[in-house]
This record gives sequence, structure tokens and C-alpha cells, in this order.
Amino acid sequence: MNEKVWKNNSLFHDPNIRTNVKGGIVNKKSFIDEKEKGFTFIELIVVLAIIGILSLVATPGIMTWRAKAQFSKSTRDIFSFLQHARMKAIKTGAYCSITFDNSANSFLVYLDSDTDPPNLSYDSGEEVVRSVSLADYNVEYDDSFSVGDPDYSLAGRSITFMPNGLPKEIVGARLFMGRGSVYLKDSHNRTKRIQISPTGNIKIL
Repeated sequence: MNEKVWKNNSLFHDPNIRTNVKGGIVNKKSFIDEKEKGFTFIELIVVLAIIGILSLVATPGIMTWRAKAQFSKSTRDIFSFLQHARMKAIKTGAYCSITFDNSANSFLVYLDSDTDPPNLSYDSGEEVVRSVSLADYNVEYDDSFSVGDPDYSLAGRSITFMPNGLPKEIVGARLFMGRGSVYLKDSHNRTKRIQISPTGNIKIL
């Protein structure tokens, strides 16, 4: 077979095939361009080591960010429950009371059927609007605040929203202007505060 025949062969024109022609005999030798070589084993080990180091540095930051985000979400959820209690009072024209149970780390929202004044205590048969366990939200009451503080904690106390949306408290047997804050903390002792103002405005501080 002459050289011309081999030239017509498709392999001859393959850019990845190097051919040598001597005396009518063709020796075919494949080759790989230096630029097309992959990573060496050492290079691969170095890359994996860098990834491992970056992971060790980034993981604590990611975990902290996730914990903060979860705490913020839990606070917003509890804030929305308090907002709903106020709106429930306005919508139904009834007293909607909230009892914050410090020992059980929970609170109960209910329509207080006792009027003039409501007793701000759940009685059998009263409609339960919502029962919330703070443990379900990975938070608890921060009980470092007391009645003597300028904006005291509502933990262990009760407050009611009147049909006009204003908060009230029972002092003795009479209703007085209500106010206070729900102080929350997470397992890392980060704290947040949900304030109920005397005008019924509820906000996260």
C-alpha cells in the first residue's frame, strides 16, 4: 500500500494522530497536547486541602447566621400572634386576653367572656384562639425584667385587648391602661423584645 492510499485514510487526517511515513510503512502514534492534561495528584490534594480549610473557617459563621435568622423568625411569629389577638378583639367586639405563663414557658390567647371587667384568666368553655409553647420556637422568656422596670415584662402576667384595640390590665378589680413587653431569649442568650404600648401598638425592638 503506497503513501497516497494512507493519506486518504481518515485516521491520517485526525488532528490527534501523529504519523510517520517511511518506505511505505506508516507508524501511527497518538498524542495529547500538553495543554489538555488534567490535574496532577499533588495539585488535586492542594485544592482539596484549601477547600477543607475554607469549610472549617466558614462553618461557624454559617451556623451563627442560621441561629440568628431562626431567632428573628421566631420573634416575628410570636409578634404576629399578639397582633392577631388585638385584631380578634376588634373584629369580634369582645375582650381578647393573653395569659403569659412563665413557668410553662408558654402563653394562651382566648376570648374572655367575663366582662365588666374581664377577669383575664382562662375559664372552661371560653374560646381558645391560640395556645403557644415557646419551646416550639426554640426560645424562652427572659425573666430578668420585673414590674419595677420602666417597661416591665409580661411574663407571668395577663393583658387583654378591648374591642377598640386598647390594651388593659386588671389591678384589684378594676381595668387600667395596659402596657409591657415580652422579652425573649434563645439558647445563646441573644435577646429580643416585643413591646405593647398603651395605645395598642405592637412592635419588635
